[in-house]
Amino acid sequence: MITCTDRKDFDPAALVPLFEQAPWACGRTVAGTMDMVRQTDLFLTAWDDHRLIGCGRVLTDYVYRASIWDVIVDPMYQGQDIGSEIIHRVLTHPTLQRVELFWLCTRDKQAFYESLGFSAREQTGMVWDRKKQSVTRLMPWCHHDVPASRSTMVTWMDRKDFDHADLVPLFEQSPWACGRTVAGTMDVVRQTDLLLTAWDDHRLIGCGRVLTDYVYRASIWDVIVDPMYHGQDVGSEIIHRLLTHPTLQRVELFWLCTCDKQAFYERLGFSAREQTGMVWNRKKQSSSC
Repeated sequence: MITCTDRKDFDPAALVPLFEQAPWACGRTVAGTMDMVRQTDLFLTAWDDHRLIGCGRVLTDYVYRASIWDVIVDPMYQGQDIGSEIIHRVLTHPTLQRVELFWLCTRDKQAFYESLGFSAREQTGMVWDRKKQSVTRLMPWCHHDVPASRSTMVTWMDRKDFDHADLVPLFEQSPWACGRTVAGTMDVVRQTDLLLTAWDDHRLIGCGRVLTDYVYRASIWDVIVDPMYHGQDVGSEIIHRLLTHPTLQRVELFWLCTCDKQAFYERLGFSAREQTGMVWNRKKQSSSC
């Protein structure tokens, strides 16, 4: 009898042999796996008696966005709908019912995920791989102000001690973020692992945020710059400061999705060639999904 659970009271070392069966996860250590499990928001595992045979995990803000990682099934149990069941349990999990968009990336399982309601047509998924970046390409993160123009001195902050309602007008300037409420924004800020904001004096002019396990994976969301400050490298600086942030230096891969800024992110070292990004949109699913 195969059982699924979202509890974490198992030996994380049991995941390592399962990870070794997936090309993107092989080589992970027991120590790294223990840290990753502890810092993952939702971890689902499938068991045949005491044998771990499948897993999947989620990094989320519990309101607007979630990214799905490491959906793996033991080859001996493939063809038994275990992978489909893991995805179904993620999408229907009680803690994730407010989440609007679920995002994942895949190398060769696009048809499988399309059969579950995911689409690769809405946005382009892009990856930044730390192992493939030049050591000298990125300067260390700093708290110094950076002049965005002759008349502007931008202040950067990774603290959350500001009025979160200030984000709502910025969100309204982006088609994917407009309509967010103050209450929802407050919840998102609280449950986001890293939020970076850019300020011109007391005016919030840009933001970007990260959901991460602090070890292997991170997803970047809501990179937004006030249109009045476009063309001043504020967006590039947001990405630079996220990639070089001291708390994220163990993270191997950063992922993001974009509708129309692929060239911009390619200049910053991201690539859309390695995997396909796919989205499950709650609003577009039938009530039976």
